[in-house]
Amino acid sequence: MKPFIIKTLAVAIIFYILFEITIGSRLDEMQSNFSIVKNKQERIKIKEKILNEMEKATKKEQILNERERKIISEFLKKIKKEISSNNQ
Repeated sequence: MKPFIIKTLAVAIIFYILFEITIGSRLDEMQSNFSIVKNKQERIKIKEKILNEMEKATKKEQILNERERKIISEFLKKIKKEISSNNQ
């Protein structure tokens, strides 16, 4: 019974260490990103950045390149097709 407990504890510790190294660090990063969104001042900054970028884009003659136009057009056609099939 004692070797089983030792092996189980060893596996659990190794699993915990591997989890922290791989997935845990990414979870911490995502959590910090969410904390930025929770802060009202940060949301206002993000909103202003988006609005500034949109304003810059409206002043350009062409916003998208040929590849981007093709991909977005095909994507919108697919969405329109799925929506129309759901409404019937």
